[in-house]
Amino acid sequence: MVLLTIAAWSRFALNLDHPFLWYDEAGQFWIAKGLNHDSAPLAPEGGLAEVIANNRSYNLDPGGFGVLLHFWTKVTTHHVWLRLLPLALFASAVAALVALTAALTRNLPAALAFGLLPLFSPVTSRMAFEIRAYSLEMLGAIACVVIVYALRRNLSAGRLLLATLALSVFLTSRYSMVVPVFVTGLCVAWLILRSDKSQVERARWLAMFALPLLVTVAAIYLGSMRYQNATAQPLEYLPYLRTNPRILLERSNALFTIGLTVLAVLVARRGAFPRLARYQPMFVVVLASMSLFVLLSVAGYHPWAPMQNKSISVHVLAMLCVAVLGAALLQAAGPRGTALTAIATMLLVAALWPRLLFYGPERPSSYVFYQDARVPKNARIFVDKWESPSTRYLFEYGDGPFRSKYRYPQNFKFEKGLPHTKRWTPEWDRVDRHMNELLEYDLLVAPDLASKGNNDEWMLLPGTTDFYVKKSSLPGGQAPP
Repeated sequence: MVLLTIAAWSRFALNLDHPFLWYDEAGQFWIAKGLNHDSAPLAPEGGLAEVIANNRSYNLDPGGFGVLLHFWTKVTTHHVWLRLLPLALFASAVAALVALTAALTRNLPAALAFGLLPLFSPVTSRMAFEIRAYSLEMLGAIACVVIVYALRRNLSAGRLLLATLALSVFLTSRYSMVVPVFVTGLCVAWLILRSDKSQVERARWLAMFALPLLVTVAAIYLGSMRYQNATAQPLEYLPYLRTNPRILLERSNALFTIGLTVLAVLVARRGAFPRLARYQPMFVVVLASMSLFVLLSVAGYHPWAPMQNKSISVHVLAMLCVAVLGAALLQAAGPRGTALTAIATMLLVAALWPRLLFYGPERPSSYVFYQDARVPKNARIFVDKWESPSTRYLFEYGDGPFRSKYRYPQNFKFEKGLPHTKRWTPEWDRVDRHMNELLEYDLLVAPDLASKGNNDEWMLLPGTTDFYVKKSSLPGGQAPP
């Protein structure tokens, strides 16, 4: 089992060598540099105050990951190093899942086997390398359950302090994290109130635990949320139960709805399942968190999308329940369960082996575009707002061999977008120009403009999806083969 785990992780780690940062990743990188999506080329980097200020205007997260990435980039800005940060956080989340599963079920082989699930899940696997806050949220969601068990076993002032500081850090990952942290806080408060300490000591412990969390929530609201989305308006591209209650019964979400129902039964009738007593704290945290997410979605404040990264806390908490209950069933089966674990894991890894490598060393269309030999050396290039952050990273920090081929930034025109705080205004997605109005350029990096018409002077560069070459810039006016 250990060898299978090492082999799977070794192949999985090859995804680190993916040099292209897409819009959100590149934007997160620039924020960590104290800049933003629309900063001028070669602009001087900012300090921590600029990181916080740019996150406030150009992101929809509290900003903790950006601060962490700010210090991480002090070592190097190479894409492998950048992706190593989310991978390290993801690996920590998986390690916590495995450790908790093994501790609760006393079945390490099965815990290792179920620890491979996050590597194969399409929701969590790509977020392991995405240079955004999702991996920090995954770690925080699992840590909430771990904290409840740790304090339930040994409640002390020192542990309470460590727990509240850790939860405060996780709160800064994504706004979704407030739900499992809130539930965990209630569980910890219950443990404190039921302890055998004096009333004064219990009050002191409650204050010590609650104060850092309240200060963090206030700082997040005052420093970020009130500028980004003070009233928690819904995002137009995400599903909410308020607008479509049938989401709960859709094929991709039905298993979560069934699981939520099963958890409710296990908690409500816990006396009827004495063998599951040790898992009740996990059931309570997961059930309460998921129920709150559902209620918030009904109210229109949070999407319900457990098979998307926007509900990644829901996904990883469900995965934890599957791991614990699955390992417990295999443990109850005795030697046959151990054999079944080994066989099933080998078959799973063999069948899904190709899915472990979804990035790898291949170079995406941006590299094809910029390295194409038929592109004029001194080409004048227009880059729209959706490709600007990625292109600027490639030319200022990337390792592509094409950088000396172009006059950067002299021959580049970068379109500016709007701060993310303008997302709810009519001009957010407005496009006021057409491709044929940009004939002073030789190349357009413009995914939005092609669908607007008036573009017959341009050809899509083969092998790309967003890069257009002006016909008159090519020999004979023909697109390259």
